[in-house]
Amino acid sequence: MTDNQNFLENFTCPITLEIMKDPVVDQQGISYERKAIEDWLDKGNSISPISRKPLKKEQLTSNLALKNMIEDWLKKNPDVDLEKLKKILSKSLLGKTLR
Repeated sequence: MTDNQNFLENFTCPITLEIMKDPVVDQQGISYERKAIEDWLDKGNSISPISRKPLKKEQLTSNLALKNMIEDWLKKNPDVDLEKLKKILSKSLLGKTLR
C-alpha cells in the first residue's frame, strides 16, 4: 500500500468505505459520512457500528477540520483516479475489518 493510500484511509467512511464529503464525528472521535451514519441511526440502530457504544444523532458534530483536509488533498491531487483509489481502499479497509 502506498503512503497516499495509508493517508487516505483516514478520509474514508467506515460505513461506506468511500472518501467523505460531509464528515461528522461522534463522541468517541470516530468520523463517518453524515448521510451514512444518519441512515444507520434512522434504521433503528442506537449504537455506533464501530465502537458499539450508544449513539444518537444529536451527538454527531461536523468534522470541519477533516472536511478541509480532504478538500485540500483533493485540490492538490486533481489527477488521482478516485474510482481506482476507492477500489484499492475498499479492499484494504475490508481486509482490516475481517482480521
